[in-house]
Amino acid sequence: MTRPAPLDAAIALTRFGMGARPGEIATVGPDPKGWLEAQVTPGGAAQPEGAFESSAARLEQYRDYQDEAQQARRLRETPAAGETPPMTAGEPPSPAQAAADSRRASRRDLVQETAQEFLARAQLGATTGAGFAERWTLFWANAFTASATKFTAAVFMGQYEREAIRPHVFGRFEDLALAAESHPAMLMYLDQAQSVGPNSPAGERRQAGLNENLAREILELHTVGADGGYTQADVTEFARALTGWSTAGRGDGQGQRRGQGGGRRAAMQA
Repeated sequence: MTRPAPLDAAIALTRFGMGARPGEIATVGPDPKGWLEAQVTPGGAAQPEGAFESSAARLEQYRDYQDEAQQARRLRETPAAGETPPMTAGEPPSPAQAAADSRRASRRDLVQETAQEFLARAQLGATTGAGFAERWTLFWANAFTASATKFTAAVFMGQYEREAIRPHVFGRFEDLALAAESHPAMLMYLDQAQSVGPNSPAGERRQAGLNENLAREILELHTVGADGGYTQADVTEFARALTGWSTAGRGDGQGQRRGQGGGRRAAMQA
């Protein structure tokens, strides 16, 4: 006994998609398998509608915000400049107050633009006719999780899914993994931007060293797994290899090179 076509369509839309929209069961009913296969395209999943910034543009915007935050902090911590005497009507704000206002405005812009990206993503999920591609995107975005609970990562989350996940959901795993691990959202989320070779120029100047978060996450959660046979020494060696993967510095990459540990690295050797 064969199942009725509407039931097969409902299963395809629910189990593999985002659920059935009004009239969609009838549309998919004759060929649910074809509906699924048609969505597996080399170009990946559809993008949310809207004119959104690239991660490169967002990095510049975020660095401007960081500069304003540092300026506000300096003025606040300088007693003469940081004092806030009573203001009279029409009097301009003090330098410290003006800097603080500018920082708050920049942060508000970042939050609002990020919220618009989140809304566009939700609207795409609710209205798309390619529910399987959208659900597959959510699967891989969850597999390569970068949390939006951290402000420094949250402001790159829209770009992360658009640039690192959606284009690669039906492609090669290695391309998806490289795009995800090297994206500013992931680097910020796992503090890789702060990881430098201890003996590198940046490490010696800042008295900083390795951060193993990204290396451990890649091995434990994104590739071989917790029981994959790697050791703590492998994590450390991999972290050394990843120094230089950074969002640091405006310009041509000098900041990344100053943080690199240097030398050849080998982890998990057979």
